[in-house]
Amino acid sequence: MYTLTSSQRKALLTWLYIGIFMTIVQILLGGITRLTGSGLSITEWKPIMGALPPLNEQEWEKAFNAYQEIGQYKYLNNHFTLGDFKFIFFWEWFHRLWGRLIGIVFLVPFLYFWRKKYFTGNMTTSLVVLFVLGLLQAALGWIMVQSGLNENDLYVNHIRLAIHFVAALLLLAYEVWFVLQIRSVSLQFSPSRRYSTALLVFLGLITVQFIYGAFMAGLKAAPAAPTWPDINGSYIPASLTDQSWSSGTINVHFIHRTIAYTIGIAAILLYAGLKRLARDTANTSLRATLNYPLFFIALQITLGVLAVLNAPHIVLGHFGRYEIIALLHQLVAIGILMSVVPQLYLVSRKTPNA
Repeated sequence: MYTLTSSQRKALLTWLYIGIFMTIVQILLGGITRLTGSGLSITEWKPIMGALPPLNEQEWEKAFNAYQEIGQYKYLNNHFTLGDFKFIFFWEWFHRLWGRLIGIVFLVPFLYFWRKKYFTGNMTTSLVVLFVLGLLQAALGWIMVQSGLNENDLYVNHIRLAIHFVAALLLLAYEVWFVLQIRSVSLQFSPSRRYSTALLVFLGLITVQFIYGAFMAGLKAAPAAPTWPDINGSYIPASLTDQSWSSGTINVHFIHRTIAYTIGIAAILLYAGLKRLARDTANTSLRATLNYPLFFIALQITLGVLAVLNAPHIVLGHFGRYEIIALLHQLVAIGILMSVVPQLYLVSRKTPNA
């Protein structure tokens, strides 16, 4: 347990809650950037000077000319006017700007709290790791963007997109875990090797699902099978032995849907087991977490079905019904992660980390 005064704990928690909120917003901005096709609009990575958008028509023309050199413009968006370009540029620029703001919101209070000696035990080391994870996420974002800055590809590489997305969720999970460590004085624990293992496996399964969700997004796979519960008339597609398991759109559909059903069943079993554990140990902290994963997973499956059924309504450059559902789908994925991590924390140790 971290030894903190009440005022220190309140200040640190407020800071971390703001960081969690900003991270969630950043993930959603990434979703908007992807759904609007904005990710390749900025062809340079300028960590400092890039905070400013083009300030005059000459600078706008220069940025637009650079975009016209890549395949996405030549083969997909060659009808774009400068006004169209400014729209997609805004979302990518805002996504990057928000990332810079997260860095400032982390670093300035960190230095203040460090000077005031708020940090105890290994807290400083953990926060440095958190900052490094944030920097790594920014670097992974640029590596992802680079994969689409050529004359052949229309979009970023879907595997790099998945790495970028999962790394963002890892950062968010780390932030939540850190908050739980600071809040430990007000939590009850029910150590159980059985359920900590089960929850780790469950989180592993969820992570694989996140990866395949990113594959679905990166491959623009939703329109390939806009039917449910079947996949274009089949429950087990004939393409399973013909397509790649990581880049074949129908196979990615099949895997993503199958894992979703598996997660739904596993969530029900975990709910029953954790409910018994909470009852047997009179753990009110654990009991308070029980309903959230089930709620988010049920909602997530529903949104996934709606996204698939609305895939025929996708219009490039338009943020309509499908895009709204897809963004909500991403938001609820965050909810699933944030509802399971506290359960793992409560059953994985007798006492909090010092």
